[in-house]
Amino acid sequence: LFGVLNRLWELLLTGGLLKVQVPQWGSANAVIAPTHWRGFHLQSFDIFDPTTRLGRINSFYGLRPWTVVSRQVVPRSDVNLQFELRK
Repeated sequence: LFGVLNRLWELLLTGGLLKVQVPQWGSANAVIAPTHWRGFHLQSFDIFDPTTRLGRINSFYGLRPWTVVSRQVVPRSDVNLQFELRK
């Protein structure tokens, strides 16, 4: 995950918006598909945002700085989460 987000950060123009949809932890989507290696929480991407509590306490990872613009459970779904991250 860290490598993918760092690479996408390099490819996006400054101010670019990345939309991500991932399986929510504990949901069937997170464990049924063999390609899903992990489930996510609504705060999972906060680690990449230095303005959040998780971003500040995990700054030692040296991650590219994203801003979490939005986070939500996908409408009409209780199994997927949707995030918008800005470079």
